[in-house]
This record gives sequence, structure tokens and C-alpha cells, in this order.
Amino acid sequence: EGSPLDEYVQQNKPDLPGLISVWLDIAKGIQALHEQSIIGREIRPESILISSDGKHCTLTDLELAKLLEAETTVSSHWQPNPYRAPEILGGESRVQADIYSFAKIAAFTLARSVQEDAQEAIESAALPNGIQSFLTESLSPRWPQRPKSLIELLPLLEREKRDDH
Repeated sequence: EGSPLDEYVQQNKPDLPGLISVWLDIAKGIQALHEQSIIGREIRPESILISSDGKHCTLTDLELAKLLEAETTVSSHWQPNPYRAPEILGGESRVQADIYSFAKIAAFTLARSVQEDAQEAIESAALPNGIQSFLTESLSPRWPQRPKSLIELLPLLEREKRDDH
């Protein structure tokens, strides 16, 4: 039971420690998919459910997910999604696509709206340097310039969550 992330953020307006807690849970979920060689490809706020207490997240709507080793699939019927990595429409599926989506979602939660310039939303937030750098790099339009894994981000988020409690 819970609300989609977009509704949760609009209704509850979580502070930065609350957002970091949500980001940590989302990042753990995405990393768990990657450890099973699954790429979400279409991760967006509406497909993330937040428990009513804001402490637990569940990734949903994974029907467009794919196995890393599977043949690339390209659909000409992709619905518009401002959180989708640019390379997905070109048929490339790598974990960096989900990392891009994660950073776009983080920008959404900071600004509480879809951001054309997610970079600006992240740079203008008072984020710890390591988290801000990771998110900024994750927004690169070129997948090879993004971090290779969310593993690098998890300890940064865990430290912030621990320090805020």
C-alpha cells in the first residue's frame, strides 16, 4: 500500500533527509535489478510506490525491462517519458540508462516537477558534494560518461541517512 512517487512528493513535500531516504531505497531496488542482469529502461516516478510512512519504495511497471544479455529490442511505440535515457530509443540498453533515469527522478523530487534542466535542479540543491557529483555525472546525455553502477552512490546515501537520524 502506498502512493506513486510523483503524488507522494507533491502531497508530502519531503525535506532533503526524507528525499535521501527515498533515493536510497530506490537506488537499492534498481541495483538489485542490475545484480540480476535486468535493466528497467522505463523507470519513472509514477512506477515507484512509496509506503504511507515514506520509508519503503517498490519499483513497479517493469514490463519493458529486459535482460542485459538478451537481444536488444526497439519499439516504435514508446510512450513519451522525460525520465528515459536518450540511448533507449536508439535500441541501446545498459545499466547507465537506469542510472540516468534515477538522476532525473532525483531532480524531479527536488524541484517537485518535471525538469527540462535536471542538471540545474541538482546543482541548485544543497546536496552533499559526493551525491551531487554522482547525480550530475549521471545526467550526461552520453552513456559512457555516466557512472557504471549505483554501488558508488549507495554508501554516500547511507552515510547521509545515518547522519540525519
